[in-house]
Amino acid sequence: MVSWMIAGCGLGPAAPTPDPLPVVPAPAEAPAPAEAPAPTEAPAPTEPPPPLGASLAATPAGVYGFSADPARVGVVTGPVGTSLQELWSEPVGIQGWHSSPVVVGDRVYVPTYGSTWNECDAEDGVAVIDRTSGARLATWPTDCDANGLSSDGTRVYTVTDGGVAFGWTLSGDAVFRAQVGSGKLYSPPTPTDAGLLVSGRDLLALLDPATGAERARFPIEGTVRNHTVGASRAYFGLNAGRAGWCDLTSRACHTFTIPGDGSDTYGAIAWTPEVYAVPGGYDGSSSDAQLGLYRVSDDTRLWSHGHSVGAKASPAITADTVLFAESGEPGATGTDAWGGSLFAYDRATGEERWSVKEHGGSWSSPVVAEGRVVWIPMDGTVLVLDLTTGSELASYALGETVYATPAVVDGVIYVGTDSGRLVALTTR
Repeated sequence: MVSWMIAGCGLGPAAPTPDPLPVVPAPAEAPAPAEAPAPTEAPAPTEPPPPLGASLAATPAGVYGFSADPARVGVVTGPVGTSLQELWSEPVGIQGWHSSPVVVGDRVYVPTYGSTWNECDAEDGVAVIDRTSGARLATWPTDCDANGLSSDGTRVYTVTDGGVAFGWTLSGDAVFRAQVGSGKLYSPPTPTDAGLLVSGRDLLALLDPATGAERARFPIEGTVRNHTVGASRAYFGLNAGRAGWCDLTSRACHTFTIPGDGSDTYGAIAWTPEVYAVPGGYDGSSSDAQLGLYRVSDDTRLWSHGHSVGAKASPAITADTVLFAESGEPGATGTDAWGGSLFAYDRATGEERWSVKEHGGSWSSPVVAEGRVVWIPMDGTVLVLDLTTGSELASYALGETVYATPAVVDGVIYVGTDSGRLVALTTR
């Protein structure tokens, strides 16, 4: 299915207790839309897509982590060694699929689910950790489970299961609290030149990063669980086997159907100026997930691979390789019917280069650093692999389930667990 739309412009020491948050009221409720029919093929647009505009987002200087990169490409700078040792660990609360830590200066910021998944409790919020010692400096409370987190280098932003977006200064002063949607907000907010991009159920919107006020809303029907920003466009997966993008400048939107069984798309799209990778669907049990590589200039699918296990992780793209992690089920390996594996494909041809099946799948996305892959399957084994061959160079067993993508910074891996620990591992 191909569709085009033009959106209107509706458009150190412990930190002190945050000041009361300025409240931004929710937009007026619109009538519930009728249930969308199953996707069908539509005629090709009569006009070509608008040209890709100038870049509106970049990784802020001094900000590190998977969600710090608006393109979600999964590649970082800095060496990764092969001798893994624990530097420290700190209990901060449950860290789920979107709880990837972000490092800014001498602090680590991590969103948590408190003591219970998918329930609002008093422990939900953002933990602020000293990067050197692992000591907790503060906890900034949120109304419900805190999902994705990001920073522009001067502020920290997060979104919650309650449909609320928050902003703080790095030291914990309240910037805003904005009720953005009526459902869950999942993806890390993305600072762009056009505004702070947030997404969720039937929602893709730009907020004012200083006040939380809504600047623009795009005509999205379906749930966006992750978004990516490449040049002037926001890319996203949707439910019912769909993906697409909206141009943040022209407001044009384009959606298309992903080959496969029509499962919802969970993982973030990985974007480069030439190609982008769509991870395919996940339905909670099994799936004909289709990893696809698409050309940026015209959205042509260059190649795809079917997988019997769905994906919650995001692909990673290097100059010559695309990495894809199946999700699987805790305790199952890639040799089981509902297991999951990590695959490496040739970027140009789509040919499989290698796979790792011994540990099962992951919700955590692979991270590439100078020819090595850091990957943490759900069994909690931190793996360092050779990017070219897939051979195992180092491993460290956390002994706990891991769902979140780690932050890899200056040879240190910061990883959160489902049991509630944030762990720092050095890689000498």
